[in-house]
Amino acid sequence: MRINTDRCVISSLTPNDISGLAQLNTIPEVRTYLGGPISTEDAQKRLTNNLTNPNHQAFVPRLKSNKHKIGLITLFPWQNTNNVEISYLFFPSYWNNGYARETIAAVITHAFNTQKISHVFAETQSINFASIKLLEHLGMTLSEKLMRFNAEQSIYSINNPNLI
Repeated sequence: MRINTDRCVISSLTPNDISGLAQLNTIPEVRTYLGGPISTEDAQKRLTNNLTNPNHQAFVPRLKSNKHKIGLITLFPWQNTNNVEISYLFFPSYWNNGYARETIAAVITHAFNTQKISHVFAETQSINFASIKLLEHLGMTLSEKLMRFNAEQSIYSINNPNLI
């Protein structure tokens, strides 16, 4: 699978991507609102699960200019339901450049168009203002707030415009 945006190419996660992306989960800034950094070994296990779990889809955005991996975007069942959640991690050196917005929007559109998903959810801590701003820029709206993982979470969603 391959999705092109103006500045990036997004492809499915492969075994060759695991070692380079595992370090994402070891960076304190990346995991500030996700319970803190985890070990490289645990990160590799999580990434391997994305490859082997048929209910998980993982996408790797790369810059067109130099093919550098800039992050990871995943689609998976939200809270073990039939609903789909999108999650994302980006290397801090690529923050605040619009890459997350560009690539996440492309993955959502791809999911809507190819898999006929009716809506996508995203869950973030309510104090993660950068993530909330990103989700709102993507056209997602606040559905509810709840307590989970010892913190208030904001649940955002977006409907597939082709199925309305």
